[in-house]
Amino acid sequence: MAADFTITATETTLPGGMPTAEVGSGVFGLITVLEADGAPNSSSSASVPPAAGVDFPALAPSARTFTQGSQPFSTFQTYSGLENRVLLGANQIGLSLSLGFQNLTEAQYNLIFAHYLAVQGGYLDFNLSPEVLAGVSSSTYLQPASYTYRYASPPSVQWTSPGVGSVSVDLVASVPIP
Repeated sequence: MAADFTITATETTLPGGMPTAEVGSGVFGLITVLEADGAPNSSSSASVPPAAGVDFPALAPSARTFTQGSQPFSTFQTYSGLENRVLLGANQIGLSLSLGFQNLTEAQYNLIFAHYLAVQGGYLDFNLSPEVLAGVSSSTYLQPASYTYRYASPPSVQWTSPGVGSVSVDLVASVPIP
């Protein structure tokens, strides 16, 4: 169940007539999330899309391509020639998963397109259904703890015969928020 959210801002004028915008108090004092009726919503975070609660359809892919992410770090070269590396986060970034579905019926590939619309394209995060991970002996690297997925691009279908098609789906993992 997705709620409608509104971000409110008020305009003020500095001495000398220069306009500024004040945004309500919320995450880091920058944004206020309001319910549809205009009341503040203290349980939502404006920096994170609300959870969709809709798992990816229960379909087993015929092909999976997984790209492992990396730890974010920066490298600094000192004047003496030494190299220093600073770890910038505890979570991997850049995990991606491409799914290929061969010979799906129209009803099956419509489940994928309906799911894409339900999670508002690449906006909302979702979990993978157990069927997507079927046949993988260790799925912990495909969906690490607390990670969710979102669409990297719209799903595409190639019709192979009337009512039958092959669908490709590109997903990107979302880093968990503590």
